[in-house]
Amino acid sequence: MKHIRFSTLLLSTLLLGYSALHAERETLAVSPVVASPALLKAVSDAGNNLALGRVMDSLDVQLLQSLQDTNKFTIVERQNLQPIIEEQSIGDSGNVNPETAASAFRLQGADYLLVVGIDDFQNFTDQANFANISRQVERRNVRVTAVARLYDTTTGSLKDSVSCEVDEVETAQYFDEGQRKGDSTEALYRQVAVALAGEIANGLADSLYPPRILAKTGSQITFNRGEGNGVEPGQTWVIFAVGEDMIDPDTGENLGQEEVLLGEAEIVRVGTRTSQAMLKEDNGVQKGHIIRPQ
Repeated sequence: MKHIRFSTLLLSTLLLGYSALHAERETLAVSPVVASPALLKAVSDAGNNLALGRVMDSLDVQLLQSLQDTNKFTIVERQNLQPIIEEQSIGDSGNVNPETAASAFRLQGADYLLVVGIDDFQNFTDQANFANISRQVERRNVRVTAVARLYDTTTGSLKDSVSCEVDEVETAQYFDEGQRKGDSTEALYRQVAVALAGEIANGLADSLYPPRILAKTGSQITFNRGEGNGVEPGQTWVIFAVGEDMIDPDTGENLGQEEVLLGEAEIVRVGTRTSQAMLKEDNGVQKGHIIRPQ
């Protein structure tokens, strides 16, 4: 009997811990990536429709993955609803075991909606021919600028926005035409999408949930950012304490909280979900303080 009671208590504790762990995550729906009408016309005139389409398709996929990798959001499906709705229809048809069937009208709602728009796209290739040594050098350059806007789905108000620009270059050289074994431009498009998705996801996560110090032992600090969050060994990050709310005296608008600079640290190790840094300056750094890249 004692064993059963302990197991029940343990299960309850685990469930409560799980609920507490996921209760603070915001639910986020992501709209398909769009491009402004003016950009679409400019890209069409330049003959770059296919290239822009490749980047946008890849960004749709990579953005969901990057947002999931932040471990800060619960992502709800909005881009590929048709297969889900079809599965719910099958479950509601009576041909599937009711205990395991998906139910219609049970899609999870979202606290926020993320809309990403591309407003600049450059795709060009420079070539240089060296006839005396039968060599050709190609330099491919893809540059994309995007603005990500986060909307509160209850009020429709703009919660936050992030502007990002990615510029990727690839250089290849050929000594004869026989060396060409395929175009690597497709890989470059994906590389751009991965970088852009990472910047958007990390920017939103850092804005809504600033990185914070989890532990401090001597001069070593551990904070809640890891691989895929823009943290790399050798970087310098700065630490802040959060002060009072700053209210605009003219409009009464809350301009955010005061941040007091307390020190800086160098990243020494990057883990899966946390990273360590060594303090180079410490004016009262403590657990819970905000830390950001310099």
